[in-house]
Amino acid sequence: MYLNHEQIIPFVHNALGTQIDDQNRLRFLRFTPEQTADYGLDGDHFPIRCRASANVTLDFITDAEWFGFEYDLLPGSSQPFYSFDLFVDGVLTDSRMSDGFSSSGVLFELPIGTHRVTLFFPWSAEVMLKNMAVSDGAKTAAVPPKKLHILAIGDSITQGYIAKHPGYTWVGKLTRELDAEVLNLGVGGYGFLINSLNHPIPWKPDLIILAYGTNDYGRESCKESFHRCASGYVARLIEVFPSVPILMAMPVYRHDSKHIYREMSRDYTLEDARKILREIASDYSQITILENTHYPHTQDFFAPDFLHPNDLGFQIHGEKILQTVKERYL
Repeated sequence: MYLNHEQIIPFVHNALGTQIDDQNRLRFLRFTPEQTADYGLDGDHFPIRCRASANVTLDFITDAEWFGFEYDLLPGSSQPFYSFDLFVDGVLTDSRMSDGFSSSGVLFELPIGTHRVTLFFPWSAEVMLKNMAVSDGAKTAAVPPKKLHILAIGDSITQGYIAKHPGYTWVGKLTRELDAEVLNLGVGGYGFLINSLNHPIPWKPDLIILAYGTNDYGRESCKESFHRCASGYVARLIEVFPSVPILMAMPVYRHDSKHIYREMSRDYTLEDARKILREIASDYSQITILENTHYPHTQDFFAPDFLHPNDLGFQIHGEKILQTVKERYL
C-alpha cells in the first residue's frame, strides 16, 4: 500500500521543511535556499554539505508488518558512504549502510503489533524519496507534536562525521532521548563565519547548542583574528536570537597531524582558543559554556583521522551534552 507525499510529510521531523521537486521526489530541507547561498559565499563545498539529510527522521506510529521506499541520492559530505538507522519504540533494530550514492530502495520488517517507528536518514547524503509503502491494510499515524525544539549549529562533528550510525551522533542522541525536535545546522568544515547569519533562520528554538572552534583554530593563524571572527559571530547570533539560551560547546580534543603541526608552529594553542571563547561567552548572560573536559584522548574513541569521534566517541560526547541540557534547561 503506497502512501502519497502528503501522507508522508506529517511523519517528517527535524527538518526546516519539505519540497516536492520536478521529478516528484520528496526532499527534506535543513536550510532555506537563501541560507544555502550564504554558506556558499565561504566555499563552493559548503552548499553540498547543507543539502545532507543530517538528523532528518521519519517518525510515526504503525501496525505495519513492514515499510519501505525507493530513493535517489546526492552527496552531502566528503564521505562516500551513507546509512539509515531504524528505531522501534526507541530501540535500534536495524541499520543499513551502503557505499556510493546510486539510486536504491530499502525495506524494513517490523515486529507484530502497533509500534512507534523512527528512521534516521544519513548525515552524509541527501535522500530524495521517490515513494513509500507499508504492508497492505496497515494503519499509520503521526506522533504527537514535540514540546522541545533545539537548534544545533556546528561543523562536521555536529553534521555527523564520521559516524556509522546516524541515530547515534550527539544530535541524534538528543533527538531520541529528549524526544525533541532538533534541527541540525551542522556543516562540515564550517565555523564562526558570519555570512551564515545573513538571513534569519525561520525556526523558533527553545535552546541553541553552538559547537564551533576547531575549524576556526585551523583557519585563523593568530589569537586576534580568532577572537574577531568568534566574537563577531556570537554578537550576530545574539541579535538573531536575543532571548534564546545558548549552550556553547568547547572544541573537543584532537590529535591529527595537521593540528599537531599548528600547535607547534603558532603562538597560540587550541586551549588558548577555548579561553577566548570563554571570555566572549562571559559577556552574555544567555550563554553557558560546556567544557567537554572529560572527553577521552585515546585513539579508540576516534575515527582513524584522530579528529572526528567514532560511534563510541559520539556516545561519550552526546552523553555530556545530554546531561548538561537536562541539568540546566529542563
